[in-house]
Amino acid sequence: MKISIVILLTLSCFLGKAQVAEGVLLPSLSEDEEIDCYISNIPDNPTVCENESVEFQISGSNFDELAWFTSENLQTPVEYGNRFNTGGISETATYYVQATCPYQSNQRHVLETMWRGENGKEGIMFSLHVKESINLQSFDIHINIGCANCHVFMMEGDYVQYANNPGVWTSIYDGMLDGKGKNKPVMVDIQDVELEPGVYGFYLSLEDDDLLYYSTGTTVFQDDYLIIGNSKGVAWPFSNLCGNRIFNGRLNYSVGEKPKSVQYEITANVIDKPNAPVVNCVGNLLSVNQDGEFLWYYNGNEIQNETQSDLHPSKSGFYSVAKQIDQCVGYESNLLYYAMSDYDEFPIQPEFYPNPVQNTLNVNTHNFRSGKLQITNARGKLLYEEDFVGQQFLNLDFSNYSTGQYSISLILENECFSQIILKQ
Repeated sequence: MKISIVILLTLSCFLGKAQVAEGVLLPSLSEDEEIDCYISNIPDNPTVCENESVEFQISGSNFDELAWFTSENLQTPVEYGNRFNTGGISETATYYVQATCPYQSNQRHVLETMWRGENGKEGIMFSLHVKESINLQSFDIHINIGCANCHVFMMEGDYVQYANNPGVWTSIYDGMLDGKGKNKPVMVDIQDVELEPGVYGFYLSLEDDDLLYYSTGTTVFQDDYLIIGNSKGVAWPFSNLCGNRIFNGRLNYSVGEKPKSVQYEITANVIDKPNAPVVNCVGNLLSVNQDGEFLWYYNGNEIQNETQSDLHPSKSGFYSVAKQIDQCVGYESNLLYYAMSDYDEFPIQPEFYPNPVQNTLNVNTHNFRSGKLQITNARGKLLYEEDFVGQQFLNLDFSNYSTGQYSISLILENECFSQIILKQ
């Protein structure tokens, strides 16, 4: 069972002649213009039954990223995005959600190369020279039409000596992308990376042949903060470098003071689920060894409006029960098969004769050679009970019973057969 909690926000290989190209700056807002970034309507701490789950769903206003954590140090996110499912939890747990507000428009920049796409390959490595501290947020890349698994890795320093050494690289993206064809950018929303001044290597690759577009040559692209150059083709996964390449696409990043983040914690309180009860067969009555409210099941389906600890079966089949406390339905009981005397498919039904009876009731147990025999009156009161082992024929003394209706039950492990007997 899963409980959904909605948090209402309003988020929302050839050489070429070396050249230098300038990057593109996005339109900016005024320095003092602020972006509306907030969270509202955080729900009360939810209560969930043992081993059930809670799903948090968030929508909101002007958030670059929403991350979920299970520890208050907020070091390693367990999920990103506006939905988070805790999975089955057995004890009370606290979860933390952090919404990162965006950089202002005048802090956001784009360094774009080209969209020529002369050739296709699995991947490309390039060097990124960072002049001033930036926050790298995403790539827009050039992919042929098709679906491909995309990987992005990075490392500190020059990549050239480490192209075939995956141990020095850190993954910052792994996901499926849909290529749109030439001159149609595809966004790769990587984990945001803070880059201090220095040199970094990046490896962007697809697992499918010839889907990633690139151009040949040694063109260098730069702006006030970044320089992209020294690119090489590399097959998937990591392999030898191949010729001079030009990365097709753009880098989206921000500079300046990092924006604030908004954090909340939500505690999911866990209620222990009730232990599994035991269903017993007493005559033509099924009873539970516990008090309280219950859910009864017949052949796996809930029996509506049956919540008491006793149940008079109306037809043959499998019965079970679970205790209910508030919204928590406990563990299900044993499964008991109840067979009524008019159940034609029951194999070799036990026989009770004569019926009506005056003095002695004869019982042919047939396949019920070992088990328990019970006699109850019309009100369900147990009058007689005996265990029998290896007996096919039993004789029951009815001479001292008053005139009326009685129920005879044969019980074997999780099977119960009942017959109504009239005493004259």
